[in-house]
Amino acid sequence: MDMEQHLRVERRGRVMWLIIDREQRRNALDRATIEAMRLALVAAEADPVIHAVVLTGVGDRLGTLLSQILDKSPAAIRRGLYTLKQFEAMPFEQSAAFAESQIALMALTDDAREGQQAFRDRRRPLWSGR
Repeated sequence: MDMEQHLRVERRGRVMWLIIDREQRRNALDRATIEAMRLALVAAEADPVIHAVVLTGVGDRLGTLLSQILDKSPAAIRRGLYTLKQFEAMPFEQSAAFAESQIALMALTDDAREGQQAFRDRRRPLWSGR
């Protein structure tokens, strides 16, 4: 199986979508898929039109992933959506640095502290949205 069968690359406006297509293997990453991702990211970095990259996979697992995301902190979801909107106006390198700054901000929220404590207590977090 060649790399094209492991990863689909789609350009949607300023966003490059990397779609792992190994449903029979639950979209597990193998060497060929990782190499295809690396090559796609190199191409994205060299392309001045691309401002963000989205990584996803095919199959039923995506619905499970979405439900897991929606079960997350409301503050994290809001910050993530804000960050994605900001990416559209930024070059690739700037968007990576911006993403890092947003992750650092999220670490200071009440929800981040609650998530860590819930993990230590082995319970589901009680999100406050702050």
